[in-house]
Amino acid sequence: AAAGAMLWRSAFHSRSSRGVVQTLHQMLGGLELSPRVASSGCVDGSRGGRASSAASTRCRISSEHPHSLEIRRHRGGVGRLSGRRSVSVLAEETGAFGAPVSSLALRIGEVLREHDIVRHADRVVLCVSGGVDSVALLHLMVELRQEWALDLHILHFNHGKRVESREEEAFVKDLGAKLGVEVHVRRPTKAFGTSGFQAKARAWRRDEAEKLLDAVAGRVILQGHHADDQTETVLMKMMRGCHVSNIAGMSHRAGKYGRPLLDVSKDELLRYLTSRALEWREDASNADVAFLRNRVRAELVPVLRELTDGGLKSRVEDIIEQSASLRRWLDAQPSSIVDAEAGVDDLAHGEVDVAAWSNLPELAQEDQLFEYVRRSTGVAVRYHNLRKVCRQMRNDTPAWDWRLSKEWNLVRVGSRAWTQRKRGVDKGEETPSAPSASEVERVVVDGGVVMSYPKGWRVRCFWENSAAAAAAAAAGDGVALANLPGGCELSLRTRRPGDRFRPPTRAESVKLKDWMRANDFPLHTRDRIPLVCSGAEVLAVYPRAVAAAVTPGDGSSVGDAFVLRVVVDGVTL
Repeated sequence: AAAGAMLWRSAFHSRSSRGVVQTLHQMLGGLELSPRVASSGCVDGSRGGRASSAASTRCRISSEHPHSLEIRRHRGGVGRLSGRRSVSVLAEETGAFGAPVSSLALRIGEVLREHDIVRHADRVVLCVSGGVDSVALLHLMVELRQEWALDLHILHFNHGKRVESREEEAFVKDLGAKLGVEVHVRRPTKAFGTSGFQAKARAWRRDEAEKLLDAVAGRVILQGHHADDQTETVLMKMMRGCHVSNIAGMSHRAGKYGRPLLDVSKDELLRYLTSRALEWREDASNADVAFLRNRVRAELVPVLRELTDGGLKSRVEDIIEQSASLRRWLDAQPSSIVDAEAGVDDLAHGEVDVAAWSNLPELAQEDQLFEYVRRSTGVAVRYHNLRKVCRQMRNDTPAWDWRLSKEWNLVRVGSRAWTQRKRGVDKGEETPSAPSASEVERVVVDGGVVMSYPKGWRVRCFWENSAAAAAAAAAGDGVALANLPGGCELSLRTRRPGDRFRPPTRAESVKLKDWMRANDFPLHTRDRIPLVCSGAEVLAVYPRAVAAAVTPGDGSSVGDAFVLRVVVDGVTL
C-alpha cells in the first residue's frame, strides 16, 4: 500500500492516463494491460494476456472520488474473488507511508517549487512562536517532510516580556517532541529597553535565526507570514508615504528567508488547524492597538473589506503586481551613480553624475536619487522633499548644499553630487581643522624624507632616476619632485583657503583656485585633489602639475639625478 501510494501520486501529478497505467503496471508486477485502458479508464489484464488465467487484476478509477483508485486481485478465474485485496489511494489525501497529506500542503509544496524556497533534502529552520500562522506552517512542512526528505528545525524566541512566554515555550517544545522536530530556543541576554523595542527585537531575531541556519548548515529560514500580513504591510507602506514603485509587500523568497504562506489567508490556516483539532497559542499582545500594525489589522482592514465587498485582497494583489512591474522598469534604467573620481574622499557609495542623471526619465531620477541617499546615509527622504531636491538638481546652479538631516547634506559641485556628513557633527567643531596625529599616517623614505597623509589614503613614495620618473609622470602615474633637501617633511592634503601655487610657467605664485579654474579642473574635483606640500607651500597638484622649485630637469644636475616619485593609488585625475 505504501509503495502503491507513492507511485500513484507520482503518476497522478503527471496528469497523464498513460502515466497512471504505467504506474499500475509497476505496482502489479508487470501485467500486460488491455488496450482499452486509455478509453475506459479501467485496467483489466492478466499474466501472459489470458483473461481466464488463475490470477487476474482489476483496477478502476472511482466515479465518486475521481482521485481514488481501487485495485482488486482475483484468484481462481474472473468473477471469483478468492483472496481479494483492495487498496484505495487518494492522491490529494495520502502521502508516503500512508501519512495523510492535505490539499493545503500540496498547494504549499507547489509554492515551494515555484519560488525555489525549499529543495529536496534541504535542512530548514522554521520560526515557530506558537501562534496560528507558525504552528500551521510547522504542520504543513511536517506533512511534506517525508516526500521532500527534509530535515526540520524549530526556532522559538522567548523575549520574556509576557507572563505567557514560559508556557508558550513549553508548548512549542512539546509540539516539536510530538512531531519529531528538534527545537532551539533563544532568549535575549539583555533587555532591549522601551525605546525602539520592536526594531531592536526584530534585528535580534534575524541575527539569531541566521546564526542557527549557519550552525545547522541549513539553506532557508521559513516564516509564517500569510496573505493578511501582506495586506497589512502594503497598507502601512501607503500610510507612510512609500513610493509607488516600492509598494510591493513581502516576497516568497528573499535572501535566506522564505514565506510560503503569502497566498494563504489566516482564515484558511484557522480552518486547517481546527479541522484537525490541532492546538496553537494566542499572543495577547497582537490585540494591543497601541502598535500600529495591530490597529491596522483590527480597525482599518475590516472597514476596507466591507467597502470593497470582500475584494480587498485582490485589489492589494493588483497593486503589488503593478508596483513590481514599475520596479522592473526602473531597475532597467541606466545608473547615474558613478565611482568617485578622486578616490580619496569618503565616498564608498559613489556619487551622482548630474549629466547622466538629467538624461533619465523623471520617475527614474527620483528613484535613483532616493536610493543613493538612503544607501549612503540611511536617510529615507520623504517624497515631497525628494521632489524639491530633484528640482534643485535640475537647475543650473553649479554649487550648493541641501540639508538632508541633522547629520547629512547633499552637496552638488559642478557635474557631481554626493552626500556628505556635516562638518563637526562627530567632534562638535565649528570649523574644519588639520587632521590630528591619530588621523594621519607617516612613511619615512631613504634620505630622511618624511611623508604624512590622511588615514585611508593609499600612498607610495620612492626615489627613482629622473628619466623613469618623468616617463611615469607623463603617463599620469604620480608626480616626480626634484631638488628636495635631505630630511625634509612633506604632507599630502586637499585644498585649503588661501593656498597658492607657482607653476613652472609663472615667475610668481598665484591663487590655487584661480589656477585650477584657468586650467579647466572640473569644479567638483577642486577640493578633492591631493596636494603635495612642504609646510604651507604647495609643491604639486596631483597628478597634473609640479611647482617650479621642484620640477625635475634633464637629470644632469645633482639635484635632479634622482627624484622622489609620489603615487596616490585610486586617484584617476
